[in-house]
Amino acid sequence: MTLPGSNGSDPMPHKKTKILATLGPACSRPQAIKELLDAGVNAFRINCSHASPEEISRGIRLVRKTAESVDAPCAIVLDLQGPRLRVGRLRNGEPVLLKKGSKVRITTYDVPGTDSEISTNFRNLPKVVSKGSQILLDDGSIVLSTLRTGSTEVECEVLVGGLLKEHKGINLPGTDIDLPALTSKDIHDLQLGLKLGVTHVALSFVRSPDEVARARRLLNAKASGPTRVRIIAKIEHPLAIIRIHPILDAADGIMVARGDLAVELSPAEVPSAQMQLIS
Repeated sequence: MTLPGSNGSDPMPHKKTKILATLGPACSRPQAIKELLDAGVNAFRINCSHASPEEISRGIRLVRKTAESVDAPCAIVLDLQGPRLRVGRLRNGEPVLLKKGSKVRITTYDVPGTDSEISTNFRNLPKVVSKGSQILLDDGSIVLSTLRTGSTEVECEVLVGGLLKEHKGINLPGTDIDLPALTSKDIHDLQLGLKLGVTHVALSFVRSPDEVARARRLLNAKASGPTRVRIIAKIEHPLAIIRIHPILDAADGIMVARGDLAVELSPAEVPSAQMQLIS
């Protein structure tokens, strides 16, 4: 995949391997960005998952202004958060210890979580899991097994315990979840990124080529016509691997998100899956 610079050309046409750096607290200064560009960075990634519109805007402007000041072509990748299943708030904001062998309920109601009951933002959780289904919390560090489901709650046994903090992620391995590829936050961030001149948009948790096509239609609509902004499909779900060929046809490139993919598959399966994807 080509990473264009601000003028739409390839910043380093003779170097086939590109270097993508995530803009974070350690490099959010002009001098740090200059040093990274000098070291060979071709593109900066703006992670929208934990960033406000103001932080996103500041990051894009900082990278663009700094790159232009040293005449260094540089791509900017806006990495959208995508649909995220999360644990809700916890009592007093304090972590709770889920012990192996204990029982815990996951409810769709907004309640302050404890070691016996936690909430989720995913209203359809009781509909998509069944007895025996695994539910992973906090990138798989905590493993639950479904015992029974109700209309608004799921009762689980803790198979692998741990300390759970509020708003941590939930993964449902092997479950096809009907969620929109773009959330309202994504659409707002996308519009902001287009206005400020990002070169690439990364779609999180892509599961089908239709999701990429919808994103492209939205991009063109927000840009009032065909846009040069390229779409990267992040491969984080087993369904994306199965449907990789039509996804490749729909997108301009892919990004293998090994961390999330390891939660959905297993860490041992990721290297072979990655080789399959890039071959």
